[in-house]
Amino acid sequence: MGALSLKDANARFAFLKAVSDAIAAEMASNRAEHTARLVERYKDEGTKSFDIRLGALKVANITLTVPKSTTTVTDMSAFAEWCADNAPDALVMVPGLPAIVVPAVAAYVIPPTSDRIEVDPKWVTKILATTRPADDGAVVTSEGVLVDGVTYADGGDPKSFSVRYETDGRDALALAYRRGELNPLAEGTALPAIAAAPATHGEAA
Repeated sequence: MGALSLKDANARFAFLKAVSDAIAAEMASNRAEHTARLVERYKDEGTKSFDIRLGALKVANITLTVPKSTTTVTDMSAFAEWCADNAPDALVMVPGLPAIVVPAVAAYVIPPTSDRIEVDPKWVTKILATTRPADDGAVVTSEGVLVDGVTYADGGDPKSFSVRYETDGRDALALAYRRGELNPLAEGTALPAIAAAPATHGEAA
């Protein structure tokens, strides 16, 4: 097939964009609806991943993005006091700074700071890794000891999903569509139905 004239190339681009825009708008609407259905199944059964197959051939996978629950220190003072009683090795001494004279400002001196005790960041991670949420929403250690200054936040329900295609998954779907095998799926969408056609040379049967 020879190169298209500019007139025909313009028409082809306008056609492709019209189809692309229609599909993009439909995808946005369909994604919200489909997310709701996936989340409903997840809440009922805990299932978050689904294989997509054409017959026995796996072509893609849909997976819900499940937000992670978090446990964080929200009151460092209370947490440090808890560490003093339950994990004293987590505390470190941070030396204070001496007074600093600022030459550019006559007679101005930044006052010294006192030594202070803080929780070693490595220990924060180590301690939080051993905690779990209690029934009343509090945070406790694996032994059931209440941890002060720490808050647990449930990740909540999934709000999105991703689609991962197998190596030849996109090609397999395109071929099935060209053959008219996906007409039941295309019905009611922006995609036109395709008249069933026999496999051409080079296409898989």
